[in-house]
Amino acid sequence: MLRFMISMVLAATWFGLNADARVWTDKSGNYSLEGDLVAFDGADVVIQKTDKTLVGVDMEQLSEKDQEYAKSEEAKIALEKAGKGDQVWEMRNGLKVIGKVVDYMRRDVTFRMARGTIFVNDVKFENLPEVYQKIAPLVAAHFTERDITDRAGLFDWLRRVRGAPQTFTTEGVLMELSNGNHYAVPFFLFSEKALLALKPGWDRWAASAQKYEDQQESALYLQSQAQAFQQSAEQTAQFQKLQLQLQAYTAGMFSLWEVVLYPNQGTPGTALSVVVPGRNSRQAQITAMEQNPGYSLGPVARVNRQF
Repeated sequence: MLRFMISMVLAATWFGLNADARVWTDKSGNYSLEGDLVAFDGADVVIQKTDKTLVGVDMEQLSEKDQEYAKSEEAKIALEKAGKGDQVWEMRNGLKVIGKVVDYMRRDVTFRMARGTIFVNDVKFENLPEVYQKIAPLVAAHFTERDITDRAGLFDWLRRVRGAPQTFTTEGVLMELSNGNHYAVPFFLFSEKALLALKPGWDRWAASAQKYEDQQESALYLQSQAQAFQQSAEQTAQFQKLQLQLQAYTAGMFSLWEVVLYPNQGTPGTALSVVVPGRNSRQAQITAMEQNPGYSLGPVARVNRQF
């Protein structure tokens, strides 16, 4: 779990893994996976495996060598270099928004008018970035069910309510635009394809409203998946939280099994990749399920030892 947040370095080489993708090893030395580091925030790392799956790993579960690498200047430079470039998001109406997705959000948007001047969250409409001048009317249109597409539409609507503040609660993501400011973009504005990358972690984030560490972890995973989607929109990368349960593992007596679990409806959380020892796959599945109530079984596979 995240215990603190440092300045985030987030990036990825998403067009395909390098031939020399790194082999990552857990503390026990019994489990390893091959893939590229694509995100690191000081307490968690995100690795893209060779099958394109994104895996989140608690830093403390990695070997000392891998922890040192994740914190190294070499890793930082590689991530910064790979992370350059714009993210372009398509809205349902075809509008293209350029901005980096940084977090989930639930916040109020207030429209009001005074002496003919329209304010959106106390910012003059004309002072909003150009793209947000196009988004704001769509937000009002969604909640009022009126045909509002531009400033003129906002003016007519606010004139009818005598300029009184009109507040709507939105759920979606925060996007960092080119001016460095963060703006709320509701889910209902995004295309269905974009939502495949942005929506999966929402329930967990929303359920952890009082848990800062969990929300920061969700933000890290959201940014990783958003960046992956930008580079390979035809294949949305699946995200899994890696859970290693190897404390009692004894080589030779048991095999290692990787069990994928999916959260049931109403269970806030991401998909899990649980690595547990077991004499057979069924025993491994039972162990994984016992440790994670509220989840359903996915694929299970024996882990090939590389040592």
